[in-house]
Amino acid sequence: MAKCMDCGRKITEGRKCDRCSIGDSIMDEGSIKCPECGKIINHLFRHAIIDVYYKVTLKRGKLCERKDMIEEDRDYIRYQCPECQETIAEYADDAKDLLNGG
Repeated sequence: MAKCMDCGRKITEGRKCDRCSIGDSIMDEGSIKCPECGKIINHLFRHAIIDVYYKVTLKRGKLCERKDMIEEDRDYIRYQCPECQETIAEYADDAKDLLNGG
């Protein structure tokens, strides 16, 4: 099944929406229309700020770095449209609802 990107009604893939009668309004199941740019997308980008800590040592006169720890700033997580990079959800539950067509 597919969805009409104008009204959201489920339709048979490759067919026009009876309600809208627009041939190019078909989108694949699992796709959504970005509320910011209007493009059809099937995933989001998760943008988070992270701190990466490295253990730095000296070996044979050269600095050697080894990743020691990664911390994510849980207060700054955004879900963005992969086309326009606008934030369209700020919480995981909202991103899940959006990707489910809600």
